[in-house]
Amino acid sequence: MKSPFPGMDPYLRTLAVPDELVPPAYRTTYQICVWRSRLPSRFELYRIPLMRRLPPMSIPLRATDADARMALQMQVNRCYTNGRYDDLDYRVEPNPPLNAEEAALADEMLRAKGLR
Repeated sequence: MKSPFPGMDPYLRTLAVPDELVPPAYRTTYQICVWRSRLPSRFELYRIPLMRRLPPMSIPLRATDADARMALQMQVNRCYTNGRYDDLDYRVEPNPPLNAEEAALADEMLRAKGLR
């Protein structure tokens, strides 16, 4: 399988779209990138503002199968609880860093919960 991008491992399972290909209006701290094997030069990019619930997403399966709808927020919540991420030290800044607005909102929420 030939990679659609020079130098990118064609078997890489985590895809990243270079910042210069993302229109400024779509840039947020977090994004979801969906790539379909049947459309190797096309990416779907979804903005994920930190202070909003994750939307249900269409997840590609095999090229011959219909997309599966997945409630991402429910899955992230389950991973957070079962993966012991609730033991994180919220006094340290996250990586990647948040923008000023997100950082202020996160700090306010964490202080309200007694985590800072």
